[in-house]
Amino acid sequence: MGLAINGKKIIGLVLNGKNILGEAKNGKVIWRFIDSKPWKFTADNSVNSVAVDSSGNVYAGTAGHSVYKLNTSGKQVWQFTADNWVDSVAVDSSGNVYAGTYGNSVYKLDASGKQVWQFTADNWVDSVAVDSSGNVYAGTSSSSVYKLDASGKQVWQFTADRDVRSVAVDSSGNVYAGTSSSSVYKLDASGNKVWQFTADRDVRSVAVDSSGNVYAGTDGNSVYKLDASGNKVWQFTADSIAYSVAVDSSGNVYAGTYGYSVYKLDASGNKVWQFTADIYVDSVAVDSSGNVYAGTSSSSVYKITPDGSNTAT
Repeated sequence: MGLAINGKKIIGLVLNGKNILGEAKNGKVIWRFIDSKPWKFTADNSVNSVAVDSSGNVYAGTAGHSVYKLNTSGKQVWQFTADNWVDSVAVDSSGNVYAGTYGNSVYKLDASGKQVWQFTADNWVDSVAVDSSGNVYAGTSSSSVYKLDASGKQVWQFTADRDVRSVAVDSSGNVYAGTSSSSVYKLDASGNKVWQFTADRDVRSVAVDSSGNVYAGTDGNSVYKLDASGNKVWQFTADSIAYSVAVDSSGNVYAGTYGYSVYKLDASGNKVWQFTADIYVDSVAVDSSGNVYAGTSSSSVYKITPDGSNTAT
């Protein structure tokens, strides 16, 4: 058994090859096993989007019209066939899955992969997100951001300056949208514009942390961190288009690029590590243990361990 110590605080153990994470809660240390074994899954076509739930199950949307659920070992649990190319997936705390497609659809699937409802938008749905109340947000190629309630009924619609490539939502219901006109928008919970930031090129992806800081990946090879007021904090230059960004609870940022890379950046925008995938990285997600998931144009879903490795290539 190995012991990891930071000062006097025990933060982790390794027992019989398994990692155990210690978390301090209410003056007590709670230990739990975490699975850090890497894997690689091959889907039916390009993997356009990945998401991960609190149990480590992974969801992938593909150009083969599929939504996959994979277990923590990277094995297929179920596969749903949508009406067209699936460009975005999201998952809520109950395991319900949401998918946006090039058939102008937003789907809600239950935890077993069965369709609950289907909403028709004004054009291709490039991005979906879901909040803690089950409200769903969708960005489309007709410059729209939609808010739908948990039943799939439209609540409001905002018109941006061009195609909405990515949407994200924070715990207060504020919505963030990245567009092909180089914009990052913050909207309030009623769909009113709060601020607008102009990036260097088309904004491919946006993410938001628990403090309201916003992250954006662009066609200008940039990853931006913006504060809650929309002011630039830092800008990192990647090796190619930063097609997807994600952020963890410690403020570390992850970016997938068309240079075949997955980057981990610290909260100050410094590179921690860089992983090389098999081709373009279209989507990244991160779980609570720091494992990173990447979907590529070569039909791959990677699980990358917190140190940036994957021996399953």
